[in-house]
Amino acid sequence: MTTPSSGAAAAAAAAFSAAPALPVPGGTRPGVRGAFTRPPLCRGRLSGSRGRARGGRFCPLPARLPGGLAPLHGSACAFPSPAGRRGGRGEADPDPPDPERSASSWRLQRRTGPRGPSGPGEERRLPGRRPLDRVSQAGAEPLSRPLPGAPGTGGLEVAMFMLLVFGALLHEVPLSGQDEVPPQADGILGAPLFNYASLRLPEEHIPFFLHNNRHIATVCKKDSNCPYKKHLENLKYCWGYEKSCRPEFRFSYPVCTYVDMGWTDTLESAQEIFWKQADFGYSGERLEELHVLCQPKGMNDSSLVCSRYLQYCRATNLYLDLRNIKRNHDRFKEDFLQSGEIGGHCKLDIRMLMSQGQRKSPLQSWFAELQSYTQLNFRPVEDAKCDIVIEKPTYFMKLDAGVNMYHHFCDFINLYITQHINNSFSTDVHVVMWDTSSYGYGDLFSDTWKAFTDYDVIHLKTYDSKRVCFKEAIFSLLPRMRYGLFYNTPLISGCQNTGLFRAFSQHVLHRLNITQEGPKDGKIRVTILARSTEYRKILNQNELVNALKTVSTFEVQIVDYKYKELGFLDQLRITHNTDIFIGMHGAGLTHLLFLPDWAAVFELLRGVYYITWRRQSKVFPQDKGHHPTLGEHPKFTNYSFDVEEFMYLVLQAADHVLQHPKWPFKKKHDEL
Repeated sequence: MTTPSSGAAAAAAAAFSAAPALPVPGGTRPGVRGAFTRPPLCRGRLSGSRGRARGGRFCPLPARLPGGLAPLHGSACAFPSPAGRRGGRGEADPDPPDPERSASSWRLQRRTGPRGPSGPGEERRLPGRRPLDRVSQAGAEPLSRPLPGAPGTGGLEVAMFMLLVFGALLHEVPLSGQDEVPPQADGILGAPLFNYASLRLPEEHIPFFLHNNRHIATVCKKDSNCPYKKHLENLKYCWGYEKSCRPEFRFSYPVCTYVDMGWTDTLESAQEIFWKQADFGYSGERLEELHVLCQPKGMNDSSLVCSRYLQYCRATNLYLDLRNIKRNHDRFKEDFLQSGEIGGHCKLDIRMLMSQGQRKSPLQSWFAELQSYTQLNFRPVEDAKCDIVIEKPTYFMKLDAGVNMYHHFCDFINLYITQHINNSFSTDVHVVMWDTSSYGYGDLFSDTWKAFTDYDVIHLKTYDSKRVCFKEAIFSLLPRMRYGLFYNTPLISGCQNTGLFRAFSQHVLHRLNITQEGPKDGKIRVTILARSTEYRKILNQNELVNALKTVSTFEVQIVDYKYKELGFLDQLRITHNTDIFIGMHGAGLTHLLFLPDWAAVFELLRGVYYITWRRQSKVFPQDKGHHPTLGEHPKFTNYSFDVEEFMYLVLQAADHVLQHPKWPFKKKHDEL
């Protein structure tokens, strides 16, 4: 173990006293103001001797950053007490060693204490599948311990704090006690030390999760009840955005078959471009962009950290005053909040904040909402300025069209990427729909929210006429960001196989309990997606179906995904149990995200085999199309297809399915 010299400790102490607000750990990034890039990850929650190791939320910031920058996804991130004791409110011991991460990560202890309101009045409950988190009324006691070194704390604790902070910044001082085994939980003998079921992750994702949460891996190693012991040998596996992740251990690798000379001149560079455009490299770039915009001054202060153009932000102790707002028909009113109506008690870099407005647009940036962020002269929670305090982590989202699967799943994929940036996949969080209108929101795919939250989505208007404070707030990546995923995605040609979209598909299917019931030996399941809309119908659909049925290997079904007749979860079950998916261009093809890996289809971003018409002369439009405003348009008509050409392409797709390495019945079918 490396220990600092007394001179180094003295230098650290001197530097700390001279600089009340230090750069956030993570190193500098050329070309970006400030010293904050990707913060080391807080590790989650393991209780002391009075508790049990707990799962759920994890924060991507160190336990307490210089200046008191609060953590995300953790109600309490604290430091060892001077006496080295464990347990107790707000205390934690150092985390087990993590060679893949910065030394500034900590094992967190969840704040304990009585449930229910902590002040006059009754607990406020909002509509939902489960009630909102405990709501603290004005006058509630402070929820955090004072910053080490504050009046009433020992000098040794101050020295430890400074030493640990500078060790984290310089990456030189491993934390003491990292190899210690977490204390055995009190209660029933032999009880698990961690609620492993709370992870709710696909089995394939477990080693990647443990790579970024080594404290849980350490508990698992010591816990005879841990169901994930077989994954402890694979802790080198990583998603790919981690700074220490070696390419050979990534979740997936792009495959490029040719070089698009308009982008680059080698296959290797083409793979790297695709990796950053449509895979986990995209998450890594967002992490590299993080910058502190509002620096906390003390332990219980606020903070604001954002990526470039305010496409993603996270805040602590966020103050939101909705007492004087005016709503109209505009869902994303840009002057909805005025100065002083959103902010926090922290040192605001107003110049940096105002320089991030180049991509100001409702579904591309949070600039319109955060340009009024104000440096407050009061601490919102501690000074009892909040009518409601929301303690659970809260994701703010500006949603695209909830009646269109393509557009709405732009919301969900960006929420999933945001979870990766936060290193938290907990469902014990709230989702607040940022909507400045008084309208409701039509959502045909609301079942999908169950993969991300245990609660109903909350409309922002729920908090009207109130001052609301959020202990932990995340402004999610948005659905129509320029160069974002996936509405405005400029992809390099010739590449496929994005692990990000594959992981998203696995994550959603697992949490919605959609299982694979096949494939069937000797059979290929063919699904034709019919359309009951006015345009893009298959005019000779029956003729095509009859031709398919002449091949005994094919099990053919026609589906029309009408939400009033077939629920979304049932739609997913059909899609996920399809080997060849056939459909017209349209939002319904978003279902292709949930096909099995061996499937063949007309189009899919994540790498499922793609086929389309070879000869335009074999496609017969009904007319030139009738767009309501643009006139003639090929999307607004119906089509017939040459049966012989159609069968040729479907048989080509069937051959792909049978030869796919993940198809369990690898043998030739002569009848094809």
